[in-house]
Parts: sequence; C-alpha cells; structure tokens
Amino acid sequence: MKVVLNKTFMMFKLFFHTLVATSLFSSANLKADFFVEKVVPIIENHCIRCHNPDNSEGKLSLSNKEAWLKGGREGAVAHPFKAETSLITYVITPEDEQTPAEMPEESEPLTEEQVDTLKKWINDGMVWTEGVVIQQKSKADKSFWSLQPIQEPEVPNVASAPRAWKKNNIDRFIYAKLEEKNLTPSIRADKRALIRRVSFDLHGLPPSPQMVENFIHDKSDNAYLKLIDQLLASPRYGERWGRHWLDVVRFAESSGFERNRIRDNAWPFRDYVIKSFNQDKPFDDFIKEHLAGDQLVPLLPEREIGTAFLVAGGYDDVGNQDPVAKKQIRANTLDDIITATGSAFLAMSINCSRCHDHKFDPIEQKDYYRLRAAFEGVQQGSRTIASVEKKREHYDKLKPLKESFKTIKNKLNELEKEPKTLVKKNRALWLKDYPRSPINAEYTEETFSPIEAKHIRFTVLSLSRVMLEEFEVWSSEPASKNLALKKLGGQVQVSSMRYSNDDPEAYGAHHLNDGVYGSFWVSDKSKSFLTVSLKQTTLINKVVFSNNRTKTKNRSMPQQYNVEISTDGNTWHKVASHEGRKPTNMASLDESFLKKAMTDNQKNERSKLKKELQTVESQIRKLGSLPTYWAGKFNREVANTFLLKGGDVTKENGIIPPEGLSFLDENVTPFQLKPQHKEGERRLALANWMVDKTNPLTARVLVNRIWQYYFGRGIVSTPSDFGYMGTRPSHPELLDWLAIQLQKNDWKIKAIHRLIMTSETYLQSSAYNVSKSKMDADSVYLWRFPPKRLEAEAIRDSLLHVSGLLNLKMYGPGFRLYKYTVDNVATYYSLDNVDKTTYRRAVYHQTPRSVRLDLMTEYDMPDCSLSKPKRSVTVSPLQALTHLNHSFVMDVSKSFSARLIDEAPKGIGDQILLAYQLLFSRSPEPKELDLAKDLIREHGLLVFCRALLNSNEVIYVD
Repeated sequence: MKVVLNKTFMMFKLFFHTLVATSLFSSANLKADFFVEKVVPIIENHCIRCHNPDNSEGKLSLSNKEAWLKGGREGAVAHPFKAETSLITYVITPEDEQTPAEMPEESEPLTEEQVDTLKKWINDGMVWTEGVVIQQKSKADKSFWSLQPIQEPEVPNVASAPRAWKKNNIDRFIYAKLEEKNLTPSIRADKRALIRRVSFDLHGLPPSPQMVENFIHDKSDNAYLKLIDQLLASPRYGERWGRHWLDVVRFAESSGFERNRIRDNAWPFRDYVIKSFNQDKPFDDFIKEHLAGDQLVPLLPEREIGTAFLVAGGYDDVGNQDPVAKKQIRANTLDDIITATGSAFLAMSINCSRCHDHKFDPIEQKDYYRLRAAFEGVQQGSRTIASVEKKREHYDKLKPLKESFKTIKNKLNELEKEPKTLVKKNRALWLKDYPRSPINAEYTEETFSPIEAKHIRFTVLSLSRVMLEEFEVWSSEPASKNLALKKLGGQVQVSSMRYSNDDPEAYGAHHLNDGVYGSFWVSDKSKSFLTVSLKQTTLINKVVFSNNRTKTKNRSMPQQYNVEISTDGNTWHKVASHEGRKPTNMASLDESFLKKAMTDNQKNERSKLKKELQTVESQIRKLGSLPTYWAGKFNREVANTFLLKGGDVTKENGIIPPEGLSFLDENVTPFQLKPQHKEGERRLALANWMVDKTNPLTARVLVNRIWQYYFGRGIVSTPSDFGYMGTRPSHPELLDWLAIQLQKNDWKIKAIHRLIMTSETYLQSSAYNVSKSKMDADSVYLWRFPPKRLEAEAIRDSLLHVSGLLNLKMYGPGFRLYKYTVDNVATYYSLDNVDKTTYRRAVYHQTPRSVRLDLMTEYDMPDCSLSKPKRSVTVSPLQALTHLNHSFVMDVSKSFSARLIDEAPKGIGDQILLAYQLLFSRSPEPKELDLAKDLIREHGLLVFCRALLNSNEVIYVD
C-alpha cells in the first residue's frame, strides 16, 4: 500500500512540475511577443536614432539589453522589476502638462500608453528576445520607387507638340515634362554640329572632313540613320563605349594598395569588353558572363574571361600572416566584389550593410552576407582559359613528353639507387672533410694568423647576387677594433650595386661600414666583390660579415668566397675562404657525395640520362603552357559565410547561405541555396536572379547609364545609387519605358542608341537661352542639348587623330605612359618624352591604380581604385598649362602642321580651311580666317597649329 501511495505522489509531483513549466514557458512566450510587438517599435521610432552604437549620445546605446543595464553617463537606464525607480521612467514622463519629458527631444513625445508599455515591460523583468538587436529603421522601405516593378507607362499624348516631336516616344515624354515646366524645346542642330556630336558620342573621335561633306550633301530621308548605323558598325564604337563600362567596373591593370604591382595578363578582360560592345552582345548575357561566365553552356573562352570582372579591383597582396589581419584582408577583398556588383548592376550601396542594416535603404545586413556567400569561393589570381579543343591539343602534345620525362627519371632513380646507399653508409665519414660550421646570416667570421694589410677584398665565387648589411675588418691588437668603419677612416668600393629610382643610394656600398644593421649593399651582378681600404696598413686577424644581424628575416648569404689582403692594392694574398664549411644547402653536398660514390661508367650513364632529361624539359618549355589571365580562381571547397556582428571578423554570428536579396523579394523570385551548394552554382544562381525580367533595377540602371553618356546627366543623376541617398528620376515614366524597350530588344543596346539618337530631344541645338536657363540652368528637362566637355581619353585620341599620328591597332597588351620599376613595391615615373608606340587609343593604355598620368589626369581621368560611373569635370590652370606646353602637344602640333602642308600644299588659305575642318568639322568665319593668316605670316604654321589645338572648341562638343 505504501509503495502505491509513493508512486501516486511521484506522478502527481511530475504532473505539477510539468504544469508549472508549461505555464512559465507560455508566460515567457507572451512576454517575448509583447517585447517584439509593443516595446521594440517604441525604441526603434523614438530612441535608437540618437542612442545607437554609432551615435551614442550620452555614451548610451539602447540597441541590446546589456547596453540598457550598463547605461551611459547617468548609469543604468532601467532595473528589471523596478520601473518607478528606473532612469528611463524619469526622462520619458512629463512632470505636468506645461513641463514636457526630457526625452525624446527631437521626435514626437511618447503617449501615455507608450510610457505605460515601457513601464510594464520593465516591471515584467525586461524580457529581451534572444538575438534581437534594435537598429535605426532605414529611411526608405520596400515601397521605394526604384524597387517597384517596371511598369510600361502610358505614352503622353502631347497634342500641342510639333509634328516631329510626336514620332519618337522619347520625345513625347520629354515634351510633356517641358510643358509641365513651362519650357519649350530648341530648334534642331545643323548638320555639321550634329555629325560632330554623333561621332564623338559613338567613337570619341571627330569625323573626317570627307564624312562631314558626304553627310551634308546626302539629301536622302535616311541619311542620318545611315550615319548612325555606319558609326555603330565601326570597331571604334566598342573602344568608346567599352571605356565607359571599364569605368563602371573599376578596371585597372595593377593590384593597388601598398605593392601596386602591374597585372600583365589583365588586358584580355578589356578586349573582351570592347568586343562585346562591338558584337552588340545582349547585356543580360554580358552580366551573366561577368558573374558566372565559367558556368555557362557552351563554355567558351570569350565568355569565360568575363569573370575577370570579379577580380578587376584592387587587392592587398602583401601577405600579412597575422590570423585576424588575414581574415580582415579576405573580408575586404570580398567587399570589393560585393560593392562592385551592387553598384554596377543594381545601383544600390549594398556594401553599406556590411556592419549593420542599411540606414537609408531597406537592405538588411543579412543581404550583404547572402551576396558574400555567392562569392565566398572567389580568389584573386590568374587561371588558364582556353577552348576545349586547345586544351585537348595541348594535352595531346604534352602527354608523350611527360611520359618520356617519367621514363628517364625512373632510369636515373634506378641508376642512383646503389650509389645513394653507399652515400648513406659513408656520409658521416665524408662529412669530416667539412669540419667548419655553415655560413650564418646573423654572424659569420673568418679568422687567420695576424697579417699586415691596407686593402681587404671579399670576392663572391657563386653565381648568385649578394646582399650584405655589414663587412668588418678587425685589428689583432688586444683592444681589437673594426677598422673598416667609416668613422675610423675605412673606405669601401664595390663591383656593382642594385639601383633604385626612388633612392639611387638605397643599396650602396656605404651601408657596409656605417655600423648600422638592417640596411644593405645589394650587388647587381653575380660573382661580385667588395674592397675595404683601411686608413693605414695595420695588423689584422679577422673579418666578419652578415645580412641578418637583427634576426628579422632569413636572407641568402654568399656560400662560396675568397678573402684576400694587399698592402699596395696590386699584389693580393688569400687569407681565408669558404673551404671546409658545411653548406647551408645540404643538397649540393649530397650531390658531391653522390658523384664520389659512383663508378666512371655510372657517371657517364648518369650524364647521358641528365642530358636526355634536359632535352625533354626544353621541349616541354618550348611547348609552353596554355594562356593564363587575371580572371580569378574558384575554390571547389567553399568556406561557410558567417554574419559578422558589427562587421568584425572575430565575431561570427550564424551561417548565412547564398540567397536572393530580401529588399527585392516581393518582386523577384528569390533563389535559395544551401551552404553545401557548389561554388559555381552560387554565382550562376545570382547571375540569373540579377537579369531576371522581374528585377526592377538591372534594366533601369543600364538604360540610365546609356542616357547619361549622351546628355551628360542620367534620368537619375546618381547612376550607381538608385537608393534613398541618390537623386529621384527627372522622367520616371521615360526611364521605365526605356527599360522595357531594352528587354523587348533582347537587351541589345544598339537599339537603345538608335532610339535616343533619332529623337528630337537629341537632335536639338545647344544654343543658350537666358530666360529658359533661369528656369532650368542645367537643362535637366532638356529644353536644349547640353554641351559637354570631352573626357581625357577622347581629348588625347582626338589630338592624335587630327594630326595623323593615331595608331588604330586593336587589342593585345597595352602601352605605357610611364616607366615602371619594381623594388619592394612598384614605382611609376612619368615619361618626359613618348615614342610612337604610345600613339594608340587611350583605352589600350596599361593604366595602374593611384598613378598620375600627364594630360590624362589633368583632364579628370579617374583613379580606378573605385568605380567611376560618372566622370568629374573640373577647370584648372594646370589643364591650360599642360595643354599648351606638354611635349606630347608639341609633337602633335608638329605632326598636325606637317599634315596640313602635305594635304593642302597650295597655301595658307587652304591649310587654315583644312585645319578647321579636321578639328571643328566646319569652315572658319571670315574674321577667324583673317586672324589665322596674320598669325601664320608673323609666327609660322606651327604656332597656328599649337594655338588651334589649345582652343576650347577642341575639347567641348555641343
């Protein structure tokens, strides 16, 4: 009976505890729900703007529970279960109707209900849902204009518009806005102005006089369309528009950062971009190739090279070995890819969500790491890119050579087996022939019997170059001194030294006797020597040399050497050498032992096999390798992506899989991959999501960029920021209409070019109007065609073009307008004079990061360390001085004058006419003609050419 009662009691006890636990669990859930649904919105809307980790007024953050309990200058904000004595109750509760609460100061006061809510939450124990960090709400939400689906707008009727303005729908949108702003369009530009405008817009070069004349005298209805098609069909088009895109994707041909080394195999991406524009490649394919060209079927080299976009940015390649620093460098490298992707294709600053949710746009921090997860396997570097056929052909040629190499190697190994056994048996005995210690980079000395010397010579016998920090000569007296020191009268001469442009004396002989460790003499040749001359003939018995006395880094030391002395500098006597020292590289010693163990027949057979091996190796080298391009590498095993709290690489907070970005998930079908998905699948899923027709950003961003390059300003004037901090579209309906036309034309942009260039909006005169400019000074609403200054590359190319110097060679490695030297870091020096190999189009220049280029930098050519979606336009005295006096402009002037003489030999009148036609696509005004003749008669044709090349009309297009 007792047992039964105990059993019943235990069951009742278990039931009671279960009931209590369930009740508590339910209560905790209710409190958690109350916190998320009631408390968080109050803190989010009224407190967190001022009290967050980035802007902690009063040194107070309210983003998490720990911060509430820690408090700020005034102590803890609240105490659980004690609302009435908590600081927050005091600051949010008004004293009376006339005296408001201390907080909030800049937002609406809390209602009585909100105050009661916070008190209840505190009195209930301040339950804070795990993982919740309160952040300031973004200024924009998912209803922001650029995140809405692209809608085909109704084309305005514009009944009052001139007939010509009703043919092209672009004009209908523009005219409707002009009417709304009480503006009217300008008349059409004349044919000469128009062909010059079109030629620069599509080619970045002025039209030839013959092209101008042909166009002017072509009276057919389709003359202008024929001109556009002719220009679009030219390879010059890809060079011009490819340059625009290279700005957007931050392409340059050096690594940037501290070392800034040139990437000699980066140029194929530039060529790929130019070819893609010339082919009118559908831009959705172009984008997919940028993100996942190696995953597309069929796999072709001309598509695969597009992935160089991912690694086109700068890269810190110093190689910091600190674990945290390595993680940070890796995070920064991936951030460059994320930034470039977000700005180039979506015009959204996704990178601003690296540390927290975006403060202005509805981009979660998780979005940043979802994008990072797609790129987690991307590594900076080069990889082989070749067609399947080329790879097979190379493999078929290489395979028999490798088999031959292996066969010979096996024979060698078999031949050496017995002698190696003998070496192993006798090694200890033979080592006795090397009783001395190996060379020590930190301190190596040679001692000898005291001998009188005035000059001491140290000769390196090996083929390697030498690096020494100090060479010491010690007297044999009891109080021994280093007599080589400069301060004791020692002088040093060397046979050669490495030269640095930064500091000609950086590796000079003076380092050898300055008594300072850590700076070096570095020879420039093998088998070099140094000579120390003492102040007077002295008895010496020791020399010491080193190149790592500070023990900071292992550096190679000379292994074979002689030390000689002389009293007169003519007759030399050897007093020491490397003989008897064990080598630091034991492989060379083992080689000599192996020869010692071999018979003459074995030696002869080994020599024969080695020659055969060298022949095969030579054939393999001659066959070469398949081309490797700076297009990135992809890890098959992809590391997990973690959300980093505050962007701190040491604070990993949960694995993030590759997924679509949440700020577009209401419009674009999201992709959801698991962390175990393969690297290439991640990028391909992202690429397909990026060009999905339901994505409202990609097409809008692209047509806006195209519009900007024609009118100097995009419909959205911040071409890489369609977010809250960007500008709003001046013609939103037109933007959507153009985006839909792009998609209808299979993303081919030549169709968009034709649409824009055949519009009356584009055909307008650029003539200035005072009254209209008062209403719209920048011609945002396009009541006239806005005049534009040419970019740096177009200015340089045009000068070469009109002077007859321009080399139209396409593709391949670029030219340099600098001298490039590499020491520990790369150094770039501007060339005072350039030769004809540099007279190619500027797009083919091998442009490094963070380097000034004469003429180009003055005219605002950007540093491509970052994307430059819109060129700056500045005016400075340096531009005028460079354009007037630079040796490049002088050479162009000479060639220009020679061309005028050659093509217009009848006299200065014809030469002036030709000059104006070449440069300005027009004839000179009568007054201009008279002034030009006077200038030539007084100062010569060369001065006239130089003056004309410096006129504003050369660099401005209207």
